[in-house]
Amino acid sequence: MKTKAQHVVKVKRDAIAKRASKALSNYKKGPIKKGDINDLYKDLENG
Repeated sequence: MKTKAQHVVKVKRDAIAKRASKALSNYKKGPIKKGDINDLYKDLENG
């Protein structure tokens, strides 16, 4: 029988795996931005 803590860990692990899979898919498709921290700040300032 799994404990509640083990269940929480599994749910979090599954969510991380799903997010990583989506990130990899987006990276392969190309709709991502690349740059350094200065580019990030510029994007944030320009909305």
